[in-house]
Amino acid sequence: MRKFTSLMLMLLCAVTTWGQVSLPQITEDTNNPIYYTIYNTRSGSTGDRSFGQGGLIYFAGDAVGLKDAVDEITSIDDKYKFYFTGSYDELYVHNAATSNKLASVSSWTEEGTAWCVIQRTDGNLAFGPKGAAKNDQTWWNEKNYTTNESTSDFTIWSAEDAGSGFVVESVEDCKFPESDKFYTIECPLFEKVQGVKKGLYVDTDGSIKWNTVDLTNKNFYWVTTVNAGTVAIKNLGTDTYLSNNAMSETEVASVITPLGSNQFGIKANGYVIHADGHGEGTKSNGSLANWANNANTASGWCFVERQDPDAAQEVNVIYSFVFNGVEKYKQETATLVGEEYPAITVSFPWGVSAVKPEGTIAAEDVAEGSVNKTIELSVSLPFEFESTYEDITSWYILKFHANQNNYLYYDGTANVLDATKTSIDASNLNAYRWAFVGDPFDGFKVVNAEAGEDNALNATANGATIDTDNDHLFKVTESSYGTNGFFMQSINGASTDRFNKQNGKVVYWSGADAGSTFMTISEDVELAAIVDAFKTNATAGLGYVGGYSADKAEAVAAISTYSEMVKFQEENSIINFEEGKYYRIQNVFRTTYISVANGERVLREQSNADINQLWQVEAATDGAYFIKSPNAGYMQAVGTNALVAEGAELNITSFVEGAGQFNITTKGNNDMLAGIDATTLGKWWSGTIGSDMAYRFIDANDFEVTVNEFASICLPFAAKAEGDVKAYAVENIDNVNAYVSLVEKADIAANQGAILAGNGTFKFNIVDAAEANWTNNKLAGTTTNSYIAPEGGAAYVLANGENGIGLYLAALNCDETGAEGTTHFMNNANKAYLPVVAEAGANAAASYSFNFDWAGTTGIEGVVAEGAQDGAIYDITGRRVKAITAPGIYIVNGRKVVK
Repeated sequence: MRKFTSLMLMLLCAVTTWGQVSLPQITEDTNNPIYYTIYNTRSGSTGDRSFGQGGLIYFAGDAVGLKDAVDEITSIDDKYKFYFTGSYDELYVHNAATSNKLASVSSWTEEGTAWCVIQRTDGNLAFGPKGAAKNDQTWWNEKNYTTNESTSDFTIWSAEDAGSGFVVESVEDCKFPESDKFYTIECPLFEKVQGVKKGLYVDTDGSIKWNTVDLTNKNFYWVTTVNAGTVAIKNLGTDTYLSNNAMSETEVASVITPLGSNQFGIKANGYVIHADGHGEGTKSNGSLANWANNANTASGWCFVERQDPDAAQEVNVIYSFVFNGVEKYKQETATLVGEEYPAITVSFPWGVSAVKPEGTIAAEDVAEGSVNKTIELSVSLPFEFESTYEDITSWYILKFHANQNNYLYYDGTANVLDATKTSIDASNLNAYRWAFVGDPFDGFKVVNAEAGEDNALNATANGATIDTDNDHLFKVTESSYGTNGFFMQSINGASTDRFNKQNGKVVYWSGADAGSTFMTISEDVELAAIVDAFKTNATAGLGYVGGYSADKAEAVAAISTYSEMVKFQEENSIINFEEGKYYRIQNVFRTTYISVANGERVLREQSNADINQLWQVEAATDGAYFIKSPNAGYMQAVGTNALVAEGAELNITSFVEGAGQFNITTKGNNDMLAGIDATTLGKWWSGTIGSDMAYRFIDANDFEVTVNEFASICLPFAAKAEGDVKAYAVENIDNVNAYVSLVEKADIAANQGAILAGNGTFKFNIVDAAEANWTNNKLAGTTTNSYIAPEGGAAYVLANGENGIGLYLAALNCDETGAEGTTHFMNNANKAYLPVVAEAGANAAASYSFNFDWAGTTGIEGVVAEGAQDGAIYDITGRRVKAITAPGIYIVNGRKVVK
């Protein structure tokens, strides 16, 4: 080889990585235009835009317009040169081959047409009518791609596809090979993916192949001869010519097509030169395949200009890769002085990397034909590691199974490790602490803090164990699942086997999926996450059953460490269910409440928090519960919403400590009692635990009752009303005048019938016992829907009848089961009725009016007949009215009148 001191290489393959391409510059001085080439992204190449575009656009004549994808081109002449004037919103397109401007995609005129240019979401450019918007989709579009220039034309079309996408490049960026120069012919796809130059060469058997460019091998060198529209490409080492996938002894006229980014499609004997088996740029070498057109990125080639290899000095570049002063790998590459240092081709373990030397190889660095470079390896793994157990400073929590996030832990035995832990018992952290001893080159021992120095993780046929065998070495490989996920494989086992979660165990399995993925988490990070989750859940659960009392809000907010959290948990008790207490049961996700309607449970909005939303929780057996409505009965198991006298035992399971949210299931199976259909309130189903199956038990010390002038009520507990509503007992009955005396009470006793008077929705507070004396109350009532057989044959219920609002004779229209009959009447839950008041049913009045006993307050007694209206009139709320029109209670001249 002849030695030279200055080697200038001009690369005709300056690959442009477009990403978001820039808009072309506008020419201000038309005497010195800024020329561009334009490529359509549908034509010629369908691959990554940074590896060639295809579809070189050209001026096809004033009456023809634009065409593309020509053959037999060896230089950029005027018809391929475009420049732009105006602005991006009002753009005029010029071509060096005509004095006219583009008027349409099929014509050029002196005036031209104002266009606009925009950048599409894929980074390409689009040209369309002036004022077009990005979503307008009326753009230049290459409608019929073909190499036949008579049909490869353009239209304006409403489609945002590859045919409407364009790349604009400076004319200087497209340089064709020239005659009698030396080139290597390289495919940028491989350098982009692997960082290694791959090029065409002639193998020893005379076939054309592609492999890593070897500048010391003349079979990688090519000499070009440019003819009229074609190029003859001769191999320097064999003195034969490039044909399709074979070499030819005679000259072959090859056609090259510019694809953009200084890449070319090469067609010989009608077939495109294509790197077969390229694996999208991941494969190391291969042969050629004959393709009918420029198919994809493996069909784009660069002509990289080189010096005559006989004028260059060969050199052997030796890389010594070291870690902690120890050589781990070596690479020897033959190249030329003056070239850049060769790419690193050694395959390192996952997490290990090296940086190749910068610059070019200088002649003075060569000693005895070689250049030696020591390269320090760097390691970046999702965990720290040490060479000995004694040096361990970093212990990790290992999350296992990327989709389920179980924790790997050691329970103190040598049995197959359990993979079912979904939370950490921080009081036994050593069982969850793991560390890595070794290195990524020779493998790691995976040790556990609880198991100690003499034990390590092992892979057996039955699963993962902890034992004392010192040969338990693992390599880690990257997993695409989870954050910094990795697989663990035994160095001594099958190359495809990895730890995997199956049937609740850690087994060894030939699968690389989410179930085999490990993730390391810092103990501090994990504990901080536990604290944060606890505070979030505890705050959400404050004041609810399953949470902490509301007065603990400040104490919860002050927790900052795991130890503080544990101390708080030890000093504060979770709110538990209380026998006899009333609750509302809220669906957390839908913010609706389990209620009672017609004796069945439903979900509904809390527009009126009435007694139908009250529930009691009673202890059953084995930690299970009964859930009871005070006015409708007990919940049953899945399958029916009807409430019954004897209900099902239910499991009420907390989702997270302190969160105050529960899942409700039927005892003994996994049927979901609390799953709610996505659209229909009250439809219960079996399913998987989810947010719409989370329920909150809320203390209910009150409820609401709507009263329209009068209402009857009967409660299973004592209650006291708020607001302008009054409760009355019936203590006297006048059978002669057919009225009952209503005596006002301060509150309502449990299981007593009462009459309410007022107008609106009123709040009632549940109290331990009533203060008022209800001993003489004649009213009865029921807290559930009941069929009543009146003693003596008659009973009265509140109604608005012929004589206004009063107590009217109940119709006996059913039997004790609710079927048609003549012995019973239906009394609704929480409603009062008046039992028989005459000695014989035949003497019973049709109805009873109300006589309000206000003695001691107004001094007014009795009922004033309707019509005594010759004075001021007020309704029950104190508002003055002109006349008595609607049924109700009125005050006329200081006396009470009932209509």
